[in-house]
Amino acid sequence: MLSKIKDFEESLLEKKKKLNSISVYLRTLRAIYNQAIKDKIALDSLYPFKGLRIKNEITSKRALTKEDIVKIRECKLEKGSELDKARDYFLFSFNMRGMSFIDMAFLKNRDLVEGRIQYAREKTGQKFSIKMTAEAEKIIEKHLYSTEPNSFIFPIIDRKGQEYLDYKNALRLTNKKLKLIGEMTGCSIPVSTYVSRHSWAIIAKRAGVPTAVISEGLGHDSEKTTQIYLDSFENKVLDDANELIIA
Repeated sequence: MLSKIKDFEESLLEKKKKLNSISVYLRTLRAIYNQAIKDKIALDSLYPFKGLRIKNEITSKRALTKEDIVKIRECKLEKGSELDKARDYFLFSFNMRGMSFIDMAFLKNRDLVEGRIQYAREKTGQKFSIKMTAEAEKIIEKHLYSTEPNSFIFPIIDRKGQEYLDYKNALRLTNKKLKLIGEMTGCSIPVSTYVSRHSWAIIAKRAGVPTAVISEGLGHDSEKTTQIYLDSFENKVLDDANELIIA
């Protein structure tokens, strides 16, 4: 039976799936089989995962430094341009604890309640209530084109029945412009909408915010999930610490 799992793993590798994605697939299958054994649906004697080593790889850094965020914020861009709009979306996400682009796209005026944004994540349905920051308020004021309760806050979706397509097109354009902004400002990594979420988590960690608080801020079910977002300290930090210790 183990050979079947190995064949499945090989087929995923041939399809250019990353090790961490394969790890998720295999762990999910293993959890299902373990539950099947508990429910007496499957036989323990035929357990196919015995002796299987599920591999992971360290993901590349996807977080900006606080200095990078400042460079993006202060970059001189033509007001109202696509570059300017992309920056606003990125900074709004960062202010809102790394809100995903799809959640921003579907935000409506009715989600603004007494100085807070209250919404449910499209991905999980989890509900959030986040206090508006001064910067986030300015960005909304800049882009708000209707005060109707059911109108979208940002000009991302404008075709009824084509909401998801509008979102995907806007996401593609925004990431293209953010990459250019990152190159213009000399950011430490390529910039994208997803980077704001990682950046919020990493900057919080380096500011001494407890992992439990970061985890709740991101809406994770467990701190283990949050650890995926939190990279290890940079080599320079460790090198400096070592010099201090051995001196």
